[in-house]
Amino acid sequence: ERLRLVERRRNDDPLAAALNAGLRRARAPLVARMDADDVCHPERLARQVAFLNDQPAVVALGTGVLVIDPDGAPLRNDRPAADHAALEAQLLNGHGNALRHPTALMRRAALEAVGGYSEARPTSEDVHLFLRLAEEGRLANLPEALLAYRVHPRSVNHTRFAQQNRDIPAIVRDARRRRGLDEHTAPTTGDRRRHADPTYRRLLWSRQALRSGYFATALKHLRRAARRDPACLLDLPLLAESFLPRRPVRFVRNLLRA
Repeated sequence: ERLRLVERRRNDDPLAAALNAGLRRARAPLVARMDADDVCHPERLARQVAFLNDQPAVVALGTGVLVIDPDGAPLRNDRPAADHAALEAQLLNGHGNALRHPTALMRRAALEAVGGYSEARPTSEDVHLFLRLAEEGRLANLPEALLAYRVHPRSVNHTRFAQQNRDIPAIVRDARRRRGLDEHTAPTTGDRRRHADPTYRRLLWSRQALRSGYFATALKHLRRAARRDPACLLDLPLLAESFLPRRPVRFVRNLLRA
């Protein structure tokens, strides 16, 4: 009786609606979140439960992640900010990955207090939720990578980035207004249009893996990019944008536009 499988008859419902359906059936004081294609570390939940038992003011706790490609090969390690102030500041700047949604362990009482997930923002329900939870208590992260987080071209981040770029600024404006902050400060959601290009995406994954020391993964994606479009190896602007740090690339791009 500890495990109950809840099946949704319709797969086209927004994710937030499915999450809220699960919350309505939850009975335990803590609610864990995870995606079907991610991989949970065996000690993740035990570590998180121990932390929340020791820190009653924390209402949502995430962890670091090992980002993996569609095949499960490692791309990079993401070590998040640990304290509430830094997490809230990042969320208020539009950085939804400040607390990775699939790593979250949350107090059910706090989830109920904020009304669960917003179904009005179907691509960014996690950002909305965490900013609401930050008004009920404190947010935190364990720095260790206790979840393998899979990226793939069919994810919401890749397929609905235009909607996210509209939703997140609206969510942040509302959150800043509730806090009495300047609501006209625009969050930096970033431009992910290039990520829809399979060649650019492979080069980006190759760069991430190379910088993290995962050389076999880096070589795999470089080969696949070249196999798909051999000319990409001669496209210096594309290679620069794929492999150089973002700030120098942005500086040169702005200089050329001036």
